[in-house]
Amino acid sequence: KNLSGMGGVKNGPLQASIYTATSRGPTTDGRRKPTFCAPAQSVVSANLAPNTYVSLSGTSMACPTGTGAVVLMRQYLTGGWYPTGAPVAANAFNPSAALLKAMAINAADNLVTTFTAPDQNIGYGRLKIDNVLYFPGDARKTLLVDNTDGLGQGQYIEYQVNVTETTQPLEISLCWSDYPGSPIAFTQLVNNLDLTVTNGVQTYKGNVFAGGVSVTGGSSDILNVEENVLVSVPTAGLYTIRVAAPTVPIGPQPFGLCVTGGVGQNAGV
Repeated sequence: KNLSGMGGVKNGPLQASIYTATSRGPTTDGRRKPTFCAPAQSVVSANLAPNTYVSLSGTSMACPTGTGAVVLMRQYLTGGWYPTGAPVAANAFNPSAALLKAMAINAADNLVTTFTAPDQNIGYGRLKIDNVLYFPGDARKTLLVDNTDGLGQGQYIEYQVNVTETTQPLEISLCWSDYPGSPIAFTQLVNNLDLTVTNGVQTYKGNVFAGGVSVTGGSSDILNVEENVLVSVPTAGLYTIRVAAPTVPIGPQPFGLCVTGGVGQNAGV
């Protein structure tokens, strides 16, 4: 449940098409899989030393492609590029797996034809890591929280972001590395966290989507260790992001949070 299931798309100019042999969800207990997609068809790979290559297809190719993308995101953080978009040694840190997964989900785009993310075919969409790697001049800013202290049963924590640029979608992604489930339990989730985002008028719960965007109403997710909110056309002003821990029998539960959008004049503000 804490792993990222990798779906496949075609390669090159055909990346907007799904790789037909990719596995689809849901899992036995209803969790969404795959998590996101990467190129899986006609991917050129090293074969024999010193310079022989071969074209291969399969999600065995999507996995290293997607992993390489996440490694670049990790290097961005360990190199101190966050939050300014330039390498500052004092800003470097080692991110948790949960934060990297939250960033990858946030980076995934709804760019696979005939499917609408999130779903059980393409997950949260096709990885496009430029969506979360802020550099000077980018209109889309990135805010990160790597909460290693965690939340105990019944606790919550809130963060506020100021949306100043409404032409950019506001996306909030929450992930956590859950305690191991029991092999005899039908539902594998142990510690449940809930994501809620509100501007004081509209309130969005994590993973309540229709037509590829978040909608109001619905019920909190009690199955997945990933929750996402995407407001395609946010209004200007303050948004409150709440991460709550309604059920944490084995805690505290750390988490990673990734926010992107027109939030402030610089990343990190």
